[in-house]
Formats: sequence, C-alpha cells, structure tokens
Amino acid sequence: MLAGGTITYAEARRWARWLDEFCASDLAGVLGCDSELGARFVRALLWHGICFDTGSVIENGHGPEPVIAYVPLPPGPKEHATGTPPELATPGVYSEAPKRGLPVGTPRRRSSTPGTWRPGRRQGPGKKPSGGKGREQFEGP
Repeated sequence: MLAGGTITYAEARRWARWLDEFCASDLAGVLGCDSELGARFVRALLWHGICFDTGSVIENGHGPEPVIAYVPLPPGPKEHATGTPPELATPGVYSEAPKRGLPVGTPRRRSSTPGTWRPGRRQGPGKKPSGGKGREQFEGP
C-alpha cells in the first residue's frame, strides 16, 4: 500500500500475479483493504483478462467465493532485438541510388574559452602575438 493509504490497480495486478490462485478476500487481505474493494479489483482483473474464474468455489468466513487464477503470459521472446524492424528496412536501396547534391556540413565549433574568437580581430596564421608593447617588440636591431 502506498504511503498515502491509496491502493492502486497496479498493486492489485502485482499481487494477483504473485498469488496466482486466490479469492477476493485473499486479495483484500494482502492489499490491506476491505473485502468490497477486493471484489472490485477482482471484477476489474476479470474484465481486463488478466485473471480468469476457475469455476471452483471456496467457503470461508466471508461466504462462498469463486477461486480466481492469474492468466500467465504466452510463451515468446523475453528480449526484443534492437535495430530497425525488418518491415521498415529497405535493403539494397541506398547502395543503388546515385548520390546527388552536396554533403551536409556540420557547423564549425568555436572554442568556448574566452578571448579565442572576437569579432573584428584577425584570426589565423597572420595573428600578431599580443605582448602589450606594440611595434617595439617586433623591430629589429
């Protein structure tokens, strides 16, 4: 049961799977609710096809109750292969089609460090090193 006292249908499904065969009062007992709510959950489980009525009736303190059983999942793969499904794949189409147009370019990535790119300043191999002195630094003897 959740902290707020609310019992969800997901919890009822989980307990139905764990109990395998049960009646409404059994489900209500493990969920910690009254038998009326347990019967409502059993009705919903039967309606959705998650459980089925076995046809047996059990006598307990709550009167005669039908025995309900969980419907196991059909046999099948437990894992799904990753990748493109075969119905969406078109083998051989891309190798036969001629290439047209220009390749799609990726945007040039600028460095995120400050001072490496500023509008209006020279960039590249002709860039003067900034030493703070000006022309005196580059003049010869």
